[in-house]
Amino acid sequence: MNDLIARIDDRGRSTPGLTAVRFAGDAITYGQLRERLCAYDRVASRAGLSELAGLSAALMSLMPEGRRTLTPAAQAQWVAEAMAWLGRESAEADIVATASV
Repeated sequence: MNDLIARIDDRGRSTPGLTAVRFAGDAITYGQLRERLCAYDRVASRAGLSELAGLSAALMSLMPEGRRTLTPAAQAQWVAEAMAWLGRESAEADIVATASV
């Protein structure tokens, strides 16, 4: 998870306007996600929560207003899918490293 948080932080600094994830056509940029993640990281750290909790909260808070009427299960599914999408490069790197061994 630290690699994912670091990658979001790096991209949020270097290419803040780059789309990180989409939700039904609405884009969330790396800049928006980094900013929100930094805010939730402070809260999560004080409460003794994981970085995963901070990332989940950041994604939920950036979910477009019109989509917040989804069921909690559908919202959780979207957060899980968004995290999988954001972490796809780490998974691909792991596969390549394993295949090289």
